[in-house]
Amino acid sequence: MPIMQSVARLLRRAFAGPADAPGTEPPSADERYNSNWVRFEVPITNLAFILGGFLPLFAIQLGASNQQVGWLTSGPALLNLLWLIPCGRLVQRAFSYRWPLIVGMIGQRLLLACVALVPFFPPIWRPWALVAIAALVAIPQMMWILAFQSAMSEMFAPRRMTIFMGQRWSVGGISSMVFNWVIGRLLDLIAFPLNFQSIYLATGVLTQSSLLMALRLRFPPRSRPAAEPNGGQVRPTLAQTLRQHGAFARFELGILAAYMAVYAALPLFSIYWVRELGASAGWVGAMNGLNALGGMVGTFLWGRWCNVGQDRRNLLIASCAIMAGYPLMTAAFGSLPPLLAVTAVAGFFGGGNELQIFNRVVRFAPRDQRPSFIALHNVTLSLAGVVAPLASTSLATQLGARPMLALAGALGLAGAVLIYMVGWGREGGMANVQS
Repeated sequence: MPIMQSVARLLRRAFAGPADAPGTEPPSADERYNSNWVRFEVPITNLAFILGGFLPLFAIQLGASNQQVGWLTSGPALLNLLWLIPCGRLVQRAFSYRWPLIVGMIGQRLLLACVALVPFFPPIWRPWALVAIAALVAIPQMMWILAFQSAMSEMFAPRRMTIFMGQRWSVGGISSMVFNWVIGRLLDLIAFPLNFQSIYLATGVLTQSSLLMALRLRFPPRSRPAAEPNGGQVRPTLAQTLRQHGAFARFELGILAAYMAVYAALPLFSIYWVRELGASAGWVGAMNGLNALGGMVGTFLWGRWCNVGQDRRNLLIASCAIMAGYPLMTAAFGSLPPLLAVTAVAGFFGGGNELQIFNRVVRFAPRDQRPSFIALHNVTLSLAGVVAPLASTSLATQLGARPMLALAGALGLAGAVLIYMVGWGREGGMANVQS
């Protein structure tokens, strides 16, 4: 059984502690301790996050238009544009990452449980109620994301961080694959709308259990900003930060252009699967599950490839595959079965793309400003997330989802090349890194 033996080896390596990068000291006791707890916690966190993949299906079954489906992506992104910078400042000023992490977890999961209330609204308001809840979820969710990503960048040495993050996301991929298939099957078996109500209510409550694991993490002492002569703290403005870190600013310009294509395609997948190909909840769950399976393998391997001195080339390969290949290959098939393989391959390259972009942002950021840099990066993503889905879903109403997916893929190819061209500079853009 060579295949089963290979899978077993992959799982053993995924659950092993952070691997030692050549030329570095072994992981510390705190690194080993934190790596175990964060891996145990990720399946529960993923259960909360993957529910977002079923919101478009719920909206369509509630009678939502293409534009309202687009707002499920654009609404949270619009709210994040207003919230990200102050949220980044709050996280950066916190004495410990523990408390913004916990507040974000509680808020996100309670609001997800509120999705169960949507069917109680008058029919005409139900799609907009779902859009409003999805947007409000973004507020605590972004606090969780900023606190978690900033904490990870300080809990682990830089060269081990990408290896560990790849392992964490691989473990998360296993759980995401299982949960997507199970949720999709349950949604098909239980009558509508009780199926969505029970899933979101149960998940919103049960996933609060991961708070206990988050409380057990060992957070490193915070690096405080430099003090001014009068005893205050130096807080550079957004413009000053971007001027001081020009390579980072150029890199984010490339990200903005590329993710306009990514977010343009995002709602089109659900519209194409459900409206044009007739996918049920089981099909959506299967495709999301295979995407997670591909991501499990991808993040595990790309986490090691991030440390072999080929960041720029690897990011080009991964970004071309996910930004251009995924929408183009989806548009190439007019039936659901071939798209199972397409979504699995997309997960493999998508995991590598996200992991390497996150690694790149962290390596640009001085330690005492990492929450703000991560917030600025998410502002870039949110800006793309506001405009692109609304434009693509409006055009899809006129032209169809399939031609729009092809157009999004062409734009994604241009965006991936632009990321490759800008923001690297001499020494790969590492001039401003502080470990």
